[in-house]
Amino acid sequence: MKKIGILGATGYTGEELLRYLSRHSEIELVFATSEHDAGKALRDLYPWLGRFRDSHLITGEQALNVTVDLVFLCLPHGESARWGEKFLTRGVKVVDLGADFRFSDAAHYQQWYHQPHPCPGFLAETVYGLCEWYRDEIRGRRVVGNPGCYPTATLLAALPFLAAGVVAEGPIVVDAKSGVSGAGKSPTRTTHYVEVNEGISAYKVGRSHRHVGEMEQELSRRRGAPQSLVFTPHLTPMSRGILAAVYLPLREDLSGDDLQGILQTRYAGERFVRILETEQPSTRWTAHSNLCLLHAERISGVPMALVTSAIDNLGKGAAGQAIQNMNLMLGFSEEAGLL
Repeated sequence: MKKIGILGATGYTGEELLRYLSRHSEIELVFATSEHDAGKALRDLYPWLGRFRDSHLITGEQALNVTVDLVFLCLPHGESARWGEKFLTRGVKVVDLGADFRFSDAAHYQQWYHQPHPCPGFLAETVYGLCEWYRDEIRGRRVVGNPGCYPTATLLAALPFLAAGVVAEGPIVVDAKSGVSGAGKSPTRTTHYVEVNEGISAYKVGRSHRHVGEMEQELSRRRGAPQSLVFTPHLTPMSRGILAAVYLPLREDLSGDDLQGILQTRYAGERFVRILETEQPSTRWTAHSNLCLLHAERISGVPMALVTSAIDNLGKGAAGQAIQNMNLMLGFSEEAGLL
């Protein structure tokens, strides 16, 4: 049994981690933190929880005195690195569900998050936790940056075509829709139920969303040259889920079957990525799971491919993928605890 801790257990991703970990037979939850709710039992916040329900929330400072093998960081950027450094220097492995360990370059991080990186000394050790692409690098690693939800949906759709060398020069265009839980638990004027219900709106359009930085990092790494991205996210009146439409300029005259074949070849044998033959992916098929559903087709009349991707932003886009990373880092079966 490995000892696991969660920093920031009362947000949406922390709650989802508890759900996954409660059915993982090879771990023991030794702490869950909340600065606001310290002292409360988990059963008081999550009555549905079976395992761990009698555990009590503690503060981050108290958690530093607990013996633990791996910690999940469910904290805002800046805070993740600050706490991650404290645990890494104690020899504890870290999976960061925030943004601080997703970048390999501190200057790149500062460009997109408008602050110096709080813990640049560990960036050389971190690996981007997109398991289907970096599985071998993740195994045994002590710090992993769990990808963002929009990047997970986008990269799983786009990377196979960059790897196959069929994407032409020019920007990749992504149109994505997310459920409101992606904005976090604290309501704002734009995420409050009354503001979101019965409407859909774009936000941080073009190249202004912070996730563009990590997506371009990974797209460029796979291409072997700079790859630009135009990205427009939308907030939709649903609790969870992401649907991304990824438009790829093609350098070759490929058919829909050719494009589907690239996906099927790249993801053959992958437990959590499924290629749909005829249907377009739907977020309701991925809810409460660690699945990514993909479908590719040729756009008639123009040299472009459309790849549609659906995930649960709290599952494959956050907690589910974090469990995959933990399993690889600790030597468990990659599927342990996951649906």
